[in-house]
Amino acid sequence: MPRLGQARAPGLTAHPDCTRLVPVSVRDGVAHAVGHAGSAMLRGAAVADAFAVVAPGAEPSRGDPVRLLPLALGAQPLPA
Repeated sequence: MPRLGQARAPGLTAHPDCTRLVPVSVRDGVAHAVGHAGSAMLRGAAVADAFAVVAPGAEPSRGDPVRLLPLALGAQPLPA
């Protein structure tokens, strides 16, 4: 299991009752949503560096850090 890291994520919002997993790219210690974050959307996960774990009631826009679940590093597309 990959180790969880942390990052600032000023553009993310929390759900009041549920934990959100948001596909993000991480640049200079800041997580940015990549879009396409719906439950059936794999496009976001395909281009993301990690999933941000946004706890219920957290306020990333006010500086609360989010935990990061890194995705596979060095993954390569399958040959055509």
